[in-house]
Amino acid sequence: MVEVIDQAEKLALLGHNEISIEEGTEAEAKLYSQIETYANSEATLLKSLKETRYNLYVIAASLRKKYLNAKTGKYSEEFYDWYRRRNLNGFFGTHPNFTKYAAAGDLVNFVATKSKTPETDLEKLPSTLATLYELSLVKTELLNSKHERIFWQLFVSTPKRKFQTDKSIKLDKIPLIRNETVIRENGENEIRISTTEKDIKDWRTAWNNPAKSSSSRRADEEITVPVATIYAHKTLYDFNSRTGDHEGEVGLDDLTNLLQKLQSAFTAQNANVFRIKTEMVEIEERYKKRESGADPARKLFDKKKRKKKK
Repeated sequence: MVEVIDQAEKLALLGHNEISIEEGTEAEAKLYSQIETYANSEATLLKSLKETRYNLYVIAASLRKKYLNAKTGKYSEEFYDWYRRRNLNGFFGTHPNFTKYAAAGDLVNFVATKSKTPETDLEKLPSTLATLYELSLVKTELLNSKHERIFWQLFVSTPKRKFQTDKSIKLDKIPLIRNETVIRENGENEIRISTTEKDIKDWRTAWNNPAKSSSSRRADEEITVPVATIYAHKTLYDFNSRTGDHEGEVGLDDLTNLLQKLQSAFTAQNANVFRIKTEMVEIEERYKKRESGADPARKLFDKKKRKKKK
């Protein structure tokens, strides 16, 4: 069993004075030393893998909170300079990938500080970056749509709905967020694979795209008048071919935030006259493919692989 993180307060976001990146200061040296320790695979010999990863995620979230400009969606020049000087690509990858670490850290912090049973929920929470990032998107969407209780329900069951109303929610006995071991009703252990990125993504897709009512098929046939088309800036998929950083005027987070605001306007009260159709699944797949292709580490790996074949 994964070691339980017994003190949730350890996963609180760091204060601004604890994450100084000013060159030559004791605070910056200590911060870099922490990142280096938690990112080093040998650190897992001293602490559990999960706790080590969680600490790294929380540090990333703390840095983003201090150095990201909420209006422009970009980090300060001071942060970019420090990131290059300390070669943090070796720990976090490119800046877009660092953002995923930060999102994972925000999620871990949220569970640690807001859950009624933090130690139990932290033990169930996955540790892989991809899964936590996907779960962070779920958390943001549920909170924005005032469904926070559904987020906490994920730790004890798998909520499912056929229609866009809370009354139609069905609770599967197997939690979406789970450990490797699930206890059956007869007391026996049933070994199951821990929650994966695909589990979260499949649930998120199903949850966000249920039928609007029992007569939704007929309603959809009648709701056919196009009202508006939303276009994103053409640089959405632009990544720096050298550093792998996203350089577009608009990013995936911008699209997600915009759609969340739009979806809040589509309620059970107007479901019979309006509907929203998005292409986010296809956009996310293409975006992540471009992001992966621009990653310098990926290019280096592919180059070495081609040399071996020769």
